[in-house]
Amino acid sequence: RGGEVEDEGEGIVVNPDVGKWKEIPLLKHNTAKTTSFPKTLRHLKNLSDPKLKSPVFNAKISFIYPGTFVEQHTGPSNERLRCHMCLDEGLGGAVLDVAGEENIWKEGEVFVFDDSFVHSVRYPVEQGGDVCDNDSDSDDRQNDDN
Repeated sequence: RGGEVEDEGEGIVVNPDVGKWKEIPLLKHNTAKTTSFPKTLRHLKNLSDPKLKSPVFNAKISFIYPGTFVEQHTGPSNERLRCHMCLDEGLGGAVLDVAGEENIWKEGEVFVFDDSFVHSVRYPVEQGGDVCDNDSDSDDRQNDDN
């Protein structure tokens, strides 16, 4: 698969003895974190042009394994959107729950959600799969302390 595979850094896998969530960081704060995916990085950098309204500032490839359950959590603010795209059909049965709405990952499908909404993952089936995950600023959102 290439790249520098790491354990996810948030510590939110409910059952780390059974399930696993690994990732390859591609961009962190708009800085390349790997040289293993040059075409992907070039495309992400093109999307990250500061002149664009919503630049990509973080991107990673996540590997979610059977038996993985990720607890409910939220992102740090309502100023970013999270984009998921399933890269491998092996994710059959993996569910991302966002604010009570279930999204089943399917190869090639993309969905975007507000990272400040409560979300979780459950993957009770026997196949592993890969998800490309990236964040972008959302200038359409206002930081609301209420």
